[in-house]
Amino acid sequence: MTIYCKRVGRILIQAGILSLLLATASFAGTRGKLVGIVKDSKGAPLPGVAVTVDGTRLGASTDPDGRYFIMQVPPGVQSVKAQLIGYRAITITNVRVSADLTTETSFTLTEEALEVGAMTVIAKRPDIERDVTSSQTIIDAEQASQKP
Repeated sequence: MTIYCKRVGRILIQAGILSLLLATASFAGTRGKLVGIVKDSKGAPLPGVAVTVDGTRLGASTDPDGRYFIMQVPPGVQSVKAQLIGYRAITITNVRVSADLTTETSFTLTEEALEVGAMTVIAKRPDIERDVTSSQTIIDAEQASQKP
């Protein structure tokens, strides 16, 4: 009887291991991977560039060597965008991602000046400050230059 129990136990363990292997194999190969490097116009790597797959929530930031990788990218034709403040954003279309394969897409970003409109800052002082318990006199630069 003990030999029979050992055989049944061994068969159950083997069946469990086989089912785990088949389950993981059925999920393998359903997504792809994007890798690449982002450089500036002089060929130097750019760290901190945001690389995203358009239409998804997938993306990555480049490391100090300008390299990035994005896992679990749906297979098919994708658009990949790279952007960094101070550089012109670039979108590469028709990037073919295959299941269980790595696709390489690299970028070269060119510098772009940021245009900011004129800003006017106006500071106003309240006439009465409720939290001040003592008297005070405020003199601006023009009044101070007139004093001896």
